[in-house]
Amino acid sequence: MHKRLILSLITLAIAAPSISGAQTRNGPPPGPRRDTLAVALVSTDTVAAGQVEMVVRGRHREVQFCFEESGLKTDPELSGTFAMVLTLDTLGGVLRVDPSWREWSGPDGPAVESCVMQRALTWKFPVHLARATPRHEVTFQFSR
Repeated sequence: MHKRLILSLITLAIAAPSISGAQTRNGPPPGPRRDTLAVALVSTDTVAAGQVEMVVRGRHREVQFCFEESGLKTDPELSGTFAMVLTLDTLGGVLRVDPSWREWSGPDGPAVESCVMQRALTWKFPVHLARATPRHEVTFQFSR
């Protein structure tokens, strides 16, 4: 189990781009998994990456709800990719959410984004993580 976690974290560190200055992307994010939720991180710290992934995956149902209620209800064929940068406050709360990249197959993608960003503002991360690495990019892959 421990080896699998380390392997997952190393894979994330290699696959996720390291962005130090600019927080926006000029092209599509790295090829996310075909899971509804894929995470790419600003941090190159594999421990931080793992902790962020755990929190975000723990909120998977909220993100899925946004996709189903704000997107699939009006466009059953909607799919796409959405990336956002989370800025954490010193207590581990999400201080700010900024969209950084998007690509949707239909017009309802922005409604999904809005829902996800609103929910992300309620997420809590470990305090030590917020103090060490306050900015994290999270990428979601949505597909039916």
